Amino acid sequence: MGASSWLSSDTSLVLTFQLPRSRSVPYSTLFENNSYLRMLNKILQLELGSIEMYSRCINCLGVENVEATIEAHRQQAKNLVNLIVYNRGIPEEKGFSLSPEIGMLAHGLGRHLGKAWAHRTSHVTCLHLERMLQRRYTAALSEAPYPDRAILQDHAKRTGKHITWLTEAKDETSESDTLVDL
Repeated sequence: MGASSWLSSDTSLVLTFQLPRSRSVPYSTLFENNSYLRMLNKILQLELGSIEMYSRCINCLGVENVEATIEAHRQQAKNLVNLIVYNRGIPEEKGFSLSPEIGMLAHGLGRHLGKAWAHRTSHVTCLHLERMLQRRYTAALSEAPYPDRAILQDHAKRTGKHITWLTEAKDETSESDTLVDL
């Protein structure tokens, strides 16, 4: 009845303990066996990557409130770390990044193709990243235990707002580029 035992390394000592009835065992297993925790870790890596991406593109995006978006992603990353720890997982706090060769190629192309191409590419990349986050949050919501759903739904709503914001900013940027070309 709720009793667990632990065998020490010298095999002569066996400790048995019982959890009080008011306290329940957490609903998830260890990280290696839990697809939900792996999913949260992948989302965390995307959030950290989006912070890095927005920080690099802060001047390229040419829109307002980039700092607020970066701060929102930081807060979402903190919330994800808390969710992972609460579910007895180990957060993997290493963001993803593009390979240095691709970064150097993009930088070289950006220098030769001009500012408009850099703005357009930055918008498309950030928009793609936000859409990936939205898909991951939707998938995580289907597997999330009840206490985690409110936080993940809030993150999905924020990500949807970021997508709307980027889409509107992209439309404004493309209109201004068209006017400049005329």
